[in-house]
Amino acid sequence: MSQTAAHLVDHVIPHVPVRQWVHALKGVAESLGATALHAAALALEQALHGHDTASMPALTASLQNEMQGLEAVLAQLPEEAAANAPAPDPARAE
Repeated sequence: MSQTAAHLVDHVIPHVPVRQWVHALKGVAESLGATALHAAALALEQALHGHDTASMPALTASLQNEMQGLEAVLAQLPEEAAANAPAPDPARAE
C-alpha cells in the first residue's frame, strides 16, 4: 500500500463518517477523471443513503478494486512527481 493510502487508512478514515468519506472520494475521483472509481463511489453512496445493506459487500468490493486500480496507475508515475506532491492534510479531510 502506498504511503498516502496507509496514511488515509491509519489516520484519516477512522475519524470521518463513512457517508462523508464516500462522498469525498466520489468528488476526488471525478476531479481526477477516474470514471470507474467515481461510478463505484456513487453506487456505494446511493446504497448508503438508501440503507441498501444487501448490496454493500459487492459495492464495497467494487470500490476497493477501483481504488487499487487507481493506485496501480499512480504508482507508475515518475518518482519526481510523487516526491513533489504535497502530503495529505488530515485537517482538510474532516
